[in-house]
Amino acid sequence: MPKKQVRSDGRFAIQVYLGKDENGKRKYKTVYGKTQKEAQKKADELRASLGKGIDITKEKDTFEEWAKLFLSSQKNKLSESEYNTKKKRIEYFYSYIGGVPLKSIKVYQVEEALTDLSKRNPATGKPSAHKTIVGYKQVCSQVFKFAIKNRAIEFNPTEFADMPQNAQKSERRALSESERNNIITLSSGHRGKRAAMIAMLAGLRRGEMTALTWNDIDFENNTITVNKSYDFKAKELKLPKTAAGVRVISMPSALSDFLRKESKTSLYVCPSAKNKMQTLDGWNRMLESFLIDLECEFGSSGRKKHCEPKEVVLTIQPFGWHDLRHTYATILFEAGVDVLTAQYLLGHASADTTMKIYTHLSEAQKARSIVKLDEFLKQKSKCKSDASQTG
Repeated sequence: MPKKQVRSDGRFAIQVYLGKDENGKRKYKTVYGKTQKEAQKKADELRASLGKGIDITKEKDTFEEWAKLFLSSQKNKLSESEYNTKKKRIEYFYSYIGGVPLKSIKVYQVEEALTDLSKRNPATGKPSAHKTIVGYKQVCSQVFKFAIKNRAIEFNPTEFADMPQNAQKSERRALSESERNNIITLSSGHRGKRAAMIAMLAGLRRGEMTALTWNDIDFENNTITVNKSYDFKAKELKLPKTAAGVRVISMPSALSDFLRKESKTSLYVCPSAKNKMQTLDGWNRMLESFLIDLECEFGSSGRKKHCEPKEVVLTIQPFGWHDLRHTYATILFEAGVDVLTAQYLLGHASADTTMKIYTHLSEAQKARSIVKLDEFLKQKSKCKSDASQTG
């Protein structure tokens, strides 16, 4: 039975037996309450936690202490850039819950941090996108899961934390058929076309295109072997973590015919203007310049030759490099390529990622079909009405 006593300050105290330490000495923990009932409730909760294997000695450990332990466990499992990103996101929560014992952290405290993040991203000073907030929430949750796994706590408040309602959702878009044709038929000779064609018709990421060499392209079999990528933050080439990360992509004739005719003076397929490895800023500048060439040839701004981007207001709809990769995923879906094959071609680590894209595209296709049906029925009704009036 737990020992009960009344303190001089009027609080009730109950000692709960925790077991013996490594030296065989009996250990106790005292819980307090304003009433005997309150103290008894705390004692019962403590015994329940002991019964679940929770390490009571860790209950005062703070979020920051466990976050550092978690990051230490991840050090050799992640690339340098992945580790730094995770560390930066976890440290964001320090000013909110860093010094708070894990056991005492409430759901509303996590929600407060996420709400502030939606209003201002610490890296950009601008509102954070929905996807970014999800990323921050996930790494915060991983700290709690790590502590639960090590029996320090049994509750993860991030699982119950709601996302901010004002979080901006940025949807990637697939280029329309006419936009695709504009890229394929662009006659200006802009070097950005090569990267755009590869992203749109083979689905490579920027890091993969940066590391892509002409030796990776087999024109005899019309394939591209993706066996490395460039890490822009770590500024180094990285190899796939597993053999499954290497993929061989069959090129459509539109891409292989185009690449055959391209100059091969550089080792890299998509080099910088100085035939060196492309930087992240270089990718951004190249896209900005490439969009101007598309505007000059296919837009309605009246521009007929390339000029400084700041001098042009785009009338064509702009796109990003990842929109071109999303276009490739859309082409695969429209061609009836199954999810597992698409997962391989896109280099997704999980089929769930590919499935989400396919599900979204399927829903969009259904919505378009309903619109077409509605328009067809309206047209039919109008024809019947016109015919009756004529008769």
